[in-house]
Amino acid sequence: WDAAGKGGAIRRIVSALDARSVQVVPVAAPNDEERARHYLWRFWRNVPRDGRVAIFDRSWYGRVLVERVEG
Repeated sequence: WDAAGKGGAIRRIVSALDARSVQVVPVAAPNDEERARHYLWRFWRNVPRDGRVAIFDRSWYGRVLVERVEG
């Protein structure tokens, strides 16, 4: 999935939206605080309020798939 054009796709989507209502959330490796909590916590805390949009660059299911495939 690396270098698959996700960043470019996100930029194109965001450019067509009202920047005041969009938040792009980059998801990197979890830090110590995130590792101490449920693995979805870092996504839950970035869920937008009504009328706003969040675009997650990487996703919760990536962790689920990687852990099952790579052990």
